[in-house]
Amino acid sequence: MSAQTPITYDNEFIQVEDRDIAGWRVDMPEGKRLPTLAGNCPFCQHNCTYPVPEEVLQGGTKSAGINDRPPQLTRLIICNCRAGHNRPRGITLGCGRCWLVLLTKSGASYDLSVQRDLGILPAAEALVDAQATQNARVHGAAEKWIGGISAIYSLFSLAGVATAKNALDGLSSGQRWLVAAAMLSGLTTAGTALVLGYRAAYGWVRMVAIGDDEKLSQWHTDEGDYAARAARQLSWAIYAAFGSLAAITIMMMLVWFLPRAP
Repeated sequence: MSAQTPITYDNEFIQVEDRDIAGWRVDMPEGKRLPTLAGNCPFCQHNCTYPVPEEVLQGGTKSAGINDRPPQLTRLIICNCRAGHNRPRGITLGCGRCWLVLLTKSGASYDLSVQRDLGILPAAEALVDAQATQNARVHGAAEKWIGGISAIYSLFSLAGVATAKNALDGLSSGQRWLVAAAMLSGLTTAGTALVLGYRAAYGWVRMVAIGDDEKLSQWHTDEGDYAARAARQLSWAIYAAFGSLAAITIMMMLVWFLPRAP
């Protein structure tokens, strides 16, 4: 196809041959462990540039990423040329075609070839989707955690039952320790319930290394296991919430009914 002819955008996976990407450059940017690829799209023949990602957001700390250049890794490249291709509204780059490539370590750089094992394709596609939405997910998670922080601070109002003026007057030192233990248990279990509940709902945001195919497949597996993990976390959050309610109830009963000195 002529490089001068705009085509209709289509989100399509294409099978390519090594000769189709033979002209692609593999550049190693300074300070990076993985290269940047540049060349013409095998379908529309327009120029594309693809920095190979080392990490992806999973779900807020950043992982250390890969420690060394992996011997092999697979990536799904989506055409991101700037030619006009009758794109749908909201899409600004590319003709929509995508293909799998295999990077094989060679000295201080990598050799580029076609990845013919399509078993890695679902994980590679999921990685592309995750990268496209990770900024919005971080923003959304940060907004939701504001509510979580406010809820955690509100827990301190529970201590008012035991810390109000004259609430512990007349209690012995041992009795005061009983009240304190119940209060601390209630606050601890309430905080645990909140953390587990928010983790179940929104996950624990972190950066996960996906520098080679094994790490990419593991990330894909972990993403698929999210529902099972979230169900366990939510169950423990419910147990902790009832435990907190029980501890605070015990604290109030102690304050009300423990015998006091005249």
